[in-house]
Amino acid sequence: MGDLQDELKKKILKEKEKHESSNKTEEKVMIPFYLDQEKKKLNPQWFESEAERWVGKLMEKRQRGTELKLTQLRKFYNEILVLDEKRKNKKGKFDLILPYVKMLKSKAAYSYSGGKNSKIPENFKLFLYSMVDQVKTEEDFVAFKLIFEAIVGFCVGKGIRS
Repeated sequence: MGDLQDELKKKILKEKEKHESSNKTEEKVMIPFYLDQEKKKLNPQWFESEAERWVGKLMEKRQRGTELKLTQLRKFYNEILVLDEKRKNKKGKFDLILPYVKMLKSKAAYSYSGGKNSKIPENFKLFLYSMVDQVKTEEDFVAFKLIFEAIVGFCVGKGIRS
């Protein structure tokens, strides 16, 4: 049992190091969800050029042959929709939902193994990590959900396959 735990710890550390080194450039180019401090004005770039830029990255076929499939994209989008329903049902208690939003990162890590068996490409994992890292409030989550909806729309429009 100890060997399995040691192996899992090593894999987690390796994944964390890999994420930190490869994610540094992505995090620097992430634009804010909002144009204002009050979080009332969504940044329209997310629904135009920024969404299309990310879709271009997400649709790239990775070196190891992993490409983003519609089923995986929908899986994560459906998860976000479920969280949104929970948010609506627990009005004013977003702090109860936030841990589940943050757990999307672990689900992305699980789907991305870094090899031929990855269900999602690395760019999709990095996208989810970067977006989830920006979610701190209920308003942030709503913006994230809308941006993800735009990403889904552009992916389908560009012919993402199942």
